[in-house]
Amino acid sequence: MKLSFLATAVVVAGSLVSDASAAVYSFFDTTFVNANWIGVKYADTSTPVGSFTAGQANPGGSALLPGPQTPDYRAITHNFGGGNAGAIIVSHQGVNYNWAPLPLETATNMSYSYDLNFFDPTFAFGAVGFSPAIFQGGSVFRLPYDNKFATVPDNGWQRFGGASIPLASFVKIDPATAGVLPGVVNGSLAMSFGFVSANSANQFVRKDSGIDDFRFTLETNIAPEPTSLTAIAGASLLLRRRRTV
Repeated sequence: MKLSFLATAVVVAGSLVSDASAAVYSFFDTTFVNANWIGVKYADTSTPVGSFTAGQANPGGSALLPGPQTPDYRAITHNFGGGNAGAIIVSHQGVNYNWAPLPLETATNMSYSYDLNFFDPTFAFGAVGFSPAIFQGGSVFRLPYDNKFATVPDNGWQRFGGASIPLASFVKIDPATAGVLPGVVNGSLAMSFGFVSANSANQFVRKDSGIDDFRFTLETNIAPEPTSLTAIAGASLLLRRRRTV
């Protein structure tokens, strides 16, 4: 199992009044052991309703560099109830991918990357959509989908990602319609991380995909301590008073 969590803090130099620090929290998984992930069918507008399966698979994982090139990946199947309408969105939450703010700490940006595959080389249209996800207060937020399109012949694993993306770029998923609801991620409250997978029916009753080398990085800022600012203000006031005596 190669599941890891890393948090580092970097002090940003500044004056006594504006002194602040920043931190970077990194989460990644290259083997996708089942116990480390919670999969939930978050939205389903297909008729009749569909289902999904998700779990660790081996072999066949991504061999894209720089790696690590493990044979494991998370295999995901979206099963549609029939017909050619509707969509399924499945949320995949990392069990240990949690962040709680320190005093005066606020999450600001995130970066991510993952490798995607669509195991359906028998037709030359259709796609599976993935997005990094933020879980907060019972809601799920996503970015615009990264679409891995089907091709003939199959073009295999592809890497997607983005850097220093503001948390304000995430939209709130409507579990009833698979659309978007009003609401934004609150950078001052606890949150968890993972990804979502999504498909429309497109006349197919089953769509198989995979994700590998998942990486999610959260960037935060920590404001200066109010006690420090109060002390500075108090000292300035005392100095002014002494000068007037």
